[in-house]
This record gives sequence, C-alpha cells and structure tokens, in this order.
Amino acid sequence: MSSNAKRVVSLFEANVHSFDFVRIDGEVSFLTSKMPLHFIRLKVGNRTYKDRVSTEGCSYVADYKDAIKKKFSPFLDSYSTVQLTLFQPDGTTEIDPGESITKLNEFNVGPWTPLVVTVEELPIPAPNGSSKKQLNYKVMSTEASCRKYLDAVAKELFQSYDFDTVYSKPTMGDLLAAKEGQEGDTWDYRKNRRGQLMTTIPLPSLFSKSQWDLLKSLNGDTTKRIHDAKLPQTSNQKPYVIIPHSKYEAKEYVNNLKSIAAKANIVEEEDDLIVKDELDLSGSSSSESGSPDKDKKM
Repeated sequence: MSSNAKRVVSLFEANVHSFDFVRIDGEVSFLTSKMPLHFIRLKVGNRTYKDRVSTEGCSYVADYKDAIKKKFSPFLDSYSTVQLTLFQPDGTTEIDPGESITKLNEFNVGPWTPLVVTVEELPIPAPNGSSKKQLNYKVMSTEASCRKYLDAVAKELFQSYDFDTVYSKPTMGDLLAAKEGQEGDTWDYRKNRRGQLMTTIPLPSLFSKSQWDLLKSLNGDTTKRIHDAKLPQTSNQKPYVIIPHSKYEAKEYVNNLKSIAAKANIVEEEDDLIVKDELDLSGSSSSESGSPDKDKKM
C-alpha cells in the first residue's frame, strides 16, 4: 500500500481515536490507529477544567496519570500523581492505576461523557497544640500572600516599563491591561538618568503565554476570594476579622468595628463579631492566647 501512496494528507480524528490516512487513486484509505485522545474533566476544589489527553507512551493507567498532570500544568504542578484519582465517566467508579491503558477504550468516553479526575488534598502538618491556629492563619494569609506577590511583580516591572495605573501604585490589573496594547500606546520603556532604556524586551514578550495566563488566573482568583464578602468563621460559627496588633490594642477601634458590623447587618449583635489580634495567629510569644477562637476582651 505504501508504494502506491501519493502523500499523507492529514490527521483524522474519529471520536477519541486518531488515524493517519492517505489518498490512493482518488480514494481515502486508513493506515494505522494511533493512541487515543481521551476527554478529561479535572476537578480541583470547586473548579473544573476540561481537555483531551493522549495516551501515547502510556502502558498503564498510572502512566496516564503522569500525562494528565503534565497536560493540566500549572494547575497540578503542586500535586503528586498519587493525589490524582481517575474515574469512569460516571464520576464514581474508580479506575485502578494498575489497569492496562487499553482498559480506557472500554468506556464510552466523549465530549459530554469524559473521564473524571479528582485531586486529594493531603493534610498539612502543624506543631502540636497549634494545628487549629496554624490552619486558620494559613487560610487567612492565602489571599494576602497572593496579592502581595502580584503587587510585587507589578511594582518591580513599573520601574522598567511605563503604563497607566488606576491608583497611585501599580497593580497586576494595570500590568495585564497594559500588555494587551501596543508600545507607545498602553505601555512604553522607561529610561535611566543617562537616557538608556531600562530594558529592551517588549512587555508582552517578557513572559511566556502560559506565564501571562497564570498571572491573569491568579489575579482573578485572588480578587474573587478577597471580594466574596464572606467572613471566615470560628469553630463556634461566629464571623471574625483579623486586624493589626496596633489597632487591636485600641479599645475604641475594636468597638467601632463591631458596631459597624451590626449596623450593616453582618451580625445581629455587636458581640457576634470576633475581632482577632494578628499576633494570635502568628504564634507570637506576646500573644495572650494562640486559640483562633480567642476574642478581644473588653
């Protein structure tokens, strides 16, 4: 057959399998079936991602989990493949990692019936007697840490690139908006005192597409979490807010926070809002108590 083949025309996809085909005397003939591309729905927390992942080079399902991890980078970069669980399209029947990769061909996989992958969150170890304190501190610091990281990137690049800012200090939102435009329009190069360019790399080319996408995604996710208007709660289901130690020591400041919360109907009674000292969650020895349920005593 190969001697009569004039040329390989294209790659043809049928369902989730792919085939090479050739045109012979005006007719199309299939050659060999390649490894299939399976539709995957990845669930990470409350977020869902969909894509197709090839089984090329995979002998077992365990190998396929490695391929899934690479395909869904950077979302799975911080996870190990042992934390990934692959399910049949029903989302409940687990597929054993020791199964042959050909086992996946038995399932009715398609765009609307993909294989399902979930991520198991491993417990975070904490020092004895302070697990609850450390967990609350970690949750509360996530948004602040991500925001500081994004702001630091924007601030440093603002020294090399000139772009418009909504506020006095540059933010990641400003940077992302600038890189979408043209040089001399939404962004430009900065020069030092000698009139030399601080950099010669165009702003849009500074990072790869995947890195720009990562910054955009992280910025969006962080903003949503910060502005979701949901206060964290203590183990007693009471909303709380963490404030700087210097403010926590001012009785009137704390009382005003409680009063505002009550008037705004965040809580029914002023004392329902728990005001916490930042030192209580940082493990400071000056803290009277490390408990996340410790309230400001009036």
